[in-house]
Formats: sequence, C-alpha cells, structure tokens
Amino acid sequence: MAIIMIPKILQEKLTPEGAEALVQVLDKIEERSESRTLQVAEERFEKRLVTENHQARQTYHRRSLKTRQSYHRRNIKTRQAHHGRNIKTR
Repeated sequence: MAIIMIPKILQEKLTPEGAEALVQVLDKIEERSESRTLQVAEERFEKRLVTENHQARQTYHRRSLKTRQSYHRRNIKTRQAHHGRNIKTR
C-alpha cells in the first residue's frame, strides 16, 4: 500500500480527522482495484489454461490416432507379406 501525503491545504480544510478519513477511503479504493485486477488476471489465466489444455489433448489424440493407423498399416503389410510367403512355399 502506498503512503499518501495529503497536501497541507487539504489537511487544513478537511481537519486532521477528515484527512485521515480521506486516506482510508483512498486505501479502500486501491485495495478493491488491486483485488479486481487480480481477479481479472486469474480469469484470463484460467481461460488460457483451459484452451491450452484442450489444444494439447487434441494434439495428443491426433498423434495417437496417426500412430495407431501407422501401426495397423504396417501390421497388415507384414501379415500380407507373411501370408504371401506361405502361399508361395506351398
């Protein structure tokens, strides 16, 4: 929290109690502003985190699918080659 210096003219017009009350009001405003700023930052961070998580899951599933498809294709080719060799040797 910043230290607020009330100009002498305001202190005279407000009285010491009035100046102290003004400082308290300004402190409250600052606290609420900081709180709101943190809240907005948290919301943005959470939204970004959800988006990044979703994209990472999509990438994982795409790569997983490609790997399974590639494995399946190689497996079929291996079976066909093996089956073809068995036919030729008969």
